[in-house]
Amino acid sequence: MLKNKLFLILVASSAIILFSGITKAYFTGSLTSPDVKLSYIPTVTATATATATTTVTASPTQTPSPTPSPTATATSCEQVVINEYMADPEGVQDSKGEWFELYNPCDTTIDLNGWRYRNIGMGNIVPITTSVTISSHGYKVFGKSDNSSENGNISNVYELGTGFNINNNGDSIVMERPDGSGGYIEVDKVDFRDDDIWPITSGRSNMLKGPALDNSDVSNWKQTDVNALNIYYQIHIHPHTYINYGTPGGSNV
Repeated sequence: MLKNKLFLILVASSAIILFSGITKAYFTGSLTSPDVKLSYIPTVTATATATATTTVTASPTQTPSPTPSPTATATSCEQVVINEYMADPEGVQDSKGEWFELYNPCDTTIDLNGWRYRNIGMGNIVPITTSVTISSHGYKVFGKSDNSSENGNISNVYELGTGFNINNNGDSIVMERPDGSGGYIEVDKVDFRDDDIWPITSGRSNMLKGPALDNSDVSNWKQTDVNALNIYYQIHIHPHTYINYGTPGGSNV
């Protein structure tokens, strides 16, 4: 037996047979016999083949950034409601005791500096040239006099002055704000010139039934109820007692 890739030379029938690369060989018979039998078993050497393994590393999943919500831009509320008015007070002169009341429906304080008020019946137009603030959901009285001893015991009043009057036979009240280009925008108006449907009674204010109601509709108005809760001024001048009913500077009841 020959091993390990030795060369094997056999002589058979005058022929030379050369085997190479044989790891193991077996033969039987005489080397001089023509019937020599040779068998071989090739030894297969397994060669390990390295297989490249590709490792896939998963990239971290990126979480999309949330789209920022638009930032709400604060806008000023520029609205007032003409909520009540006294055209013909008792016990005080009209030139001292007339007034109207504004309500601020906004959630912020409003400043009326630069606004103006006017009426249609009398043709009065009066600009506001100083800071006049109304707190959120609050009230402000505009009266002929800011002196409580002469206007019927009303305090916290912005004085209308002599340039604005309310006609006892019907009138109007208009509030306007600047439009930013030299003109004015109407904010609110109550036109009560038709005294047949807008009655005026001496000593009783006319009040809106609710500040959210349409104040251009006469059905949303009423004259102040005659009861003790609504008395804001009372004076006795012999032989008469004069009483004014209204809620200047407060909610209507």
